[in-house]
Amino acid sequence: MSISISPSEIYGVPGKRLILNIQLEHPRENWREIKVSINFNPIIRKDLYEHVINETNEVGFTMLKTEVVLPQILGEYELGRVVINRDGLTITHNLPKVHILTIDGYFEEIVAKTLRALGFNAKRWGGPNNPDIEAYHPDFPTQRFQVEVTTEKYYDLSRYRNDRGKFDDLKNKFNFKRLLIIPYASLAYISRDVMDRLQRTSDPISLICFNDLRKLSNKYRNFHVSKYEVFAILNQTGFIEIK
Repeated sequence: MSISISPSEIYGVPGKRLILNIQLEHPRENWREIKVSINFNPIIRKDLYEHVINETNEVGFTMLKTEVVLPQILGEYELGRVVINRDGLTITHNLPKVHILTIDGYFEEIVAKTLRALGFNAKRWGGPNNPDIEAYHPDFPTQRFQVEVTTEKYYDLSRYRNDRGKFDDLKNKFNFKRLLIIPYASLAYISRDVMDRLQRTSDPISLICFNDLRKLSNKYRNFHVSKYEVFAILNQTGFIEIK
């Protein structure tokens, strides 16, 4: 018997509802029964899950699904353990690790994940004295990006100045070559003053809205742009818009 659980690590915010899909592979030949139980971490406050499989099938596996609600306590936790008993033979398997983050931290993780999907190496740092994310493309390892993100609905000149000042403070420490700003806000909520600054700047500063970053990721996944085009796009100066 073997177990597949997706995903291997879970990131979420307090109160987020998660659905766990567990694929249990088992022999096609006859067996009396397979008992499956899930012992959740007490912090999750989820009752013991139990399921009995007593019929074979042609595909040789059974899909199980359950859901949990993340607690209000930030941190990293083991979600629990799956225990399987088949005719007296018992095996166990750990559930994914859960990372419960603030809204800002969760968005940073989503942005880092999207950059990884675009072929970048991306590390989430966080904290006032660190970049939100450090990223670089393996084919251009010396071109390191400082990535600053924000969940605020409106991205104004004050926030732009803060991100730029942070870049000036950190670029030598981390050897950053470019500041990439990724607000969750859409284009309509980017301050006109910020757009004017971006149009005039010759400094290595770029801004792309998160929705456009996802558009670029979709284009890359569907082979509409190459990895070199992805790097060239994100290495542009000023505002970046994906059609």
